[in-house]
Amino acid sequence: MSNPSVVPMFQAGQNAIPNKYLIRLNDEADITDHLSWLQREHPDSDDDELGCQVVHKYTLIKGYAAILGRSTLEDFTRRNDVESITEDHKPTY
Repeated sequence: MSNPSVVPMFQAGQNAIPNKYLIRLNDEADITDHLSWLQREHPDSDDDELGCQVVHKYTLIKGYAAILGRSTLEDFTRRNDVESITEDHKPTY
């Protein structure tokens, strides 16, 4: 039996960057613990299914940008320390 998704995921629509997401953590979350879990469970990989690579850590919000494989993304939707997942996109001018 699979666990239902508890984390909202926002789609970028047009100009989406494939497999790149902005991960925002809850205020109560410890980003160091979260990133340790991420490295342990999903080490850097180019695998389309399991891949995970943090590309930017934010300082104004508790979060980061990452390239995520499908399986890794599914794991994020069930994490209690994740507030939201937003598909990244190219800006339009």
